[in-house]
Amino acid sequence: MRKLETLFGRGRKNLTQLPDSISHFTSLEDLVLDCGSITKLPDSNGPLSSLTELSLSNTTIRRLPDSVGNLSSLEVCGGVPCYSLDAGEA
Repeated sequence: MRKLETLFGRGRKNLTQLPDSISHFTSLEDLVLDCGSITKLPDSNGPLSSLTELSLSNTTIRRLPDSVGNLSSLEVCGGVPCYSLDAGEA
């Protein structure tokens, strides 16, 4: 499973969060979580060095983990309107 390149969570209403083990998929390039029940991303996504697309449309995510900044190959990150994000602590 570590060779998984695309993971779709679209329409999965019972999917509320991703396990921390998602970071084990080092070949993952596209992560599409277009489902309203996802509320947060694990903060351990740093090892996802191959991730180029992160789609969060129709999720209820209010805060992106700081580790999103470590996704050096990320080219497309979309789906969460800026007005819905919590700025968190400065």
